Amino acid sequence: MTAVILLARHLAASTHGRALFAIRDDEVAAEALGVDTTSYKVLAFVIGAFFAGVAGGLFAHFLGNLNPNSFTFLKSIEVIAMVVLGGMGSISGSVIAAVDPHAAARGAAAGQGVPHGVLLADADRAHDHAARQGCSAAARSRSAAS
Repeated sequence: MTAVILLARHLAASTHGRALFAIRDDEVAAEALGVDTTSYKVLAFVIGAFFAGVAGGLFAHFLGNLNPNSFTFLKSIEVIAMVVLGGMGSISGSVIAAVDPHAAARGAAAGQGVPHGVLLADADRAHDHAARQGCSAAARSRSAAS
């Protein structure tokens, strides 16, 4: 997974990545600037197919055996939700959404993005931990007083 993230980051920072971003933003302007949009669209499709193949291979290895029941409609929605909650153009946001979808959902619901959702989730976890510690300390003090 780390190799895929590094490859995606390097691609985004390269000349080819800037051309892909230009096509995403405004295809006509990118064509006017001399970007061969057809070849870059084919390149984007090939790269996406490569990553999908790697993900499918890892999924098959994880499951051990494959059958058609492994690929449900909800599995497709789950993958799309990871990308949408993480941010369409964000590599790190998509990774966070894949690892902790509840934190990403909170950030998306608050309109603040994924990092805000992660902070909210961490604050909730810290609050829950402090509440558990406080309850157990109060119970200890009550039992000691009796």
